[in-house]
Amino acid sequence: MFADLTRREFTRKVAAGAALLGLDGLGLANWMPAVSAQEAKLDPKIVRLDSGIEPLVRFLEETPRDRLLERVADRIRAGLSYRELVTALFLACVRNILPTGRFNFHCFLMVHAAHQASLASPDGERWLPIFWVLDEFKRAKGPQDDVEKMPPIDEAKLPSLGKAREAFFKAAEDSDFPAAEAAVVVLVRGGAIGELFDPLALHGARRDFPGLGHPSIWLSNAWRTLPVVGWQHAEAVLRSVTYLIFAGDREPRCLRLWGHNRELAAKLPAEWRGGHPSAEATTDLLAAIRQAAPEEASRKAAELLRAGIAPQSIWDAAFLGAGELLMRHPARPERWGTGLVPIHAATSLNALRYAYETASQDETRRFLLLQSAAVVATFRERLQLENGRIDQLAPAPPKVSGQEAAGEIFADISTDRTLAARKALAYLSGGGSPKTLIDSARHLAFLKGDNTHDYKFTSAVFEDYEHVAPGWRDRYLASCMFIFRGSADKDIPLVGRTRAALKS
Repeated sequence: MFADLTRREFTRKVAAGAALLGLDGLGLANWMPAVSAQEAKLDPKIVRLDSGIEPLVRFLEETPRDRLLERVADRIRAGLSYRELVTALFLACVRNILPTGRFNFHCFLMVHAAHQASLASPDGERWLPIFWVLDEFKRAKGPQDDVEKMPPIDEAKLPSLGKAREAFFKAAEDSDFPAAEAAVVVLVRGGAIGELFDPLALHGARRDFPGLGHPSIWLSNAWRTLPVVGWQHAEAVLRSVTYLIFAGDREPRCLRLWGHNRELAAKLPAEWRGGHPSAEATTDLLAAIRQAAPEEASRKAAELLRAGIAPQSIWDAAFLGAGELLMRHPARPERWGTGLVPIHAATSLNALRYAYETASQDETRRFLLLQSAAVVATFRERLQLENGRIDQLAPAPPKVSGQEAAGEIFADISTDRTLAARKALAYLSGGGSPKTLIDSARHLAFLKGDNTHDYKFTSAVFEDYEHVAPGWRDRYLASCMFIFRGSADKDIPLVGRTRAALKS
């Protein structure tokens, strides 16, 4: 800890942290070809599997992993654009990897997260997240290409368009994957895609456990990505979503919770969205999420809504509860194997919040709001937790100010995450720029992150920071210091390989 350092040693460590964060003005721009923000915006017209994009997709599929980055870099120097590369990568992930229990489908989820990271990055850093996903795609696909792929649809078993709607809703209630998949294909081809989101969001929650929230995460990320790459690819993507939601086993306890929350949602008053925000209500619900059974947590949320409390206060309690799990059972990068549960509490909430805002049916929104409180409590039940409360985290002012404070905070992450969280809270509460912390965390994920969750987690929490009420959001972001990479952590080998590929 810095308390044991001389002033000279302290200044040197903070300066080194700032340099690693790119706050010295160098960043990665001096070795990565620049990509403008305009170039990073994807045009749906460019992603059709025509003679222009198909060869690039095959190139990504067929090039060996140990040569792919270098050969892609050659194509970039020859004029390959960011848009073309991201589009081909997305299509390669979708058509090559079926979401099975092996969790190889993370590379698809990574396309959305990496693209969002690229959009928010300086021009000189936009390639690195995409190169990370290129490598992850090849890892997921395996050297022998033995991953399970999406089979052709059986055209003879497709219902007529007139019967597809009824067939889909019946299959959804019965968890009949083959029937649900056939109906989804017909509805997509018939131009009825808009009818699918609500039932997929509603039923995705039935298998969010033991799937660590991936059905909801997969649906939300797919729906985010399709407008970017073009709805003409919806059939393959939504078949994949349907597979993850309806294929495989379900946990009886979670099925009961799902039914419990649907019943609670149906009993909410018609004016449930018109309540007033309340910090006291948020604290009360957070206490329930902290110690009560999941059913009790969602029942408490419903009680507050009936009492005239605004949905925002319910979401605030859920996000604070997820942040508290990060503190009490830190999913630190060196403990990915045992620490993924609290990370998925945060990313599941991100997916549920997106679905809540995207859903068109009042029934769906009611359910997703109540589910948010239950989700965090469900994850909490599966963890061995240390003491700590997010609403009692005590701020500790950094020893320096301005951008140098970010360097100090991220240097602390490598040695004392609790101290880093306390300093982050003091920095934010004192008027420090949340963007500086967010940009710094994203930059270090580029350099140090060796797991798909580095990108998934950062993408989710940066989006959700804006959704938490101003009175709570600083504590939520401060809790994420338990997960972010520190400036003294080692660079991943992929950084050096990408640098060499792009410089050669």
